[in-house]
Amino acid sequence: MHSKNAEKEEQSTLAAETTTNINSIISRVKTVLDPDAESEFDGTEENEFTVPEGIKASVGGQVVIDTTTPEDLSAFDPANFIATGAAIVASMPAKKVDYISLRKPAPTEYVRVTADKAYRMSPVYLLGIKKEMKTVQYLIMGKCVGEVLSAVGSKVVKSYSIVLAINNSGNPFLWYTREGADDEWSESAVVLQAQAVDDWLRVESAGTHYIGIRPKDKLNDPKWPTESFPQLLKLAFGNRIIGSVNHPAVRAILGIVS
Repeated sequence: MHSKNAEKEEQSTLAAETTTNINSIISRVKTVLDPDAESEFDGTEENEFTVPEGIKASVGGQVVIDTTTPEDLSAFDPANFIATGAAIVASMPAKKVDYISLRKPAPTEYVRVTADKAYRMSPVYLLGIKKEMKTVQYLIMGKCVGEVLSAVGSKVVKSYSIVLAINNSGNPFLWYTREGADDEWSESAVVLQAQAVDDWLRVESAGTHYIGIRPKDKLNDPKWPTESFPQLLKLAFGNRIIGSVNHPAVRAILGIVS
């Protein structure tokens, strides 16, 4: 009987000590959070209860104090790592142009035309020579257009408008259309070239003329090359510049071989 009483007395003493310790901890925590709060902790003894970043205390399994800060995981939000194709293209800088072609839009691509007048010229004259399966165009300098026209005629020398364009893959090209022509192909191409300044268009044949087809979804705005128009013309034509009737291309049309 004495043993049972001693055991109960020991448990009561332990519970009292536990309660006292918990109250002491809570008091010290309150002091840390609010130095003006009343506390049994008078500061004369060493404070063994330290608070590095936050505190969380429980009594009987119930949280009574929680000053801890939740871990910031915003940098690991899955949305931060998802990149769509459109977003990738939009964030990429303009491509460095090492080569640019003089051509018309392909029926499978969407194209835009620059609104910058510094990247267009009209009228200019081109001399076209058929080589194998394609026509190679030579750019004639304005000072000798009359001389070249008189020498070879208007069948191979025609006036054009040349403007910087770009497709939806980000590849720039020089789009040339007939200047002042009265056929439906040329007239419709001029109209579509003007519309492509504001809208993406796919240029397709309708049998007698060209039509423009707009994309179903909104495409990203084009990233225009930073090279100047003279630089692009150099990349497109290289040495295919006619400065006189003595140019090899003119002489070949005239049948001069020596």
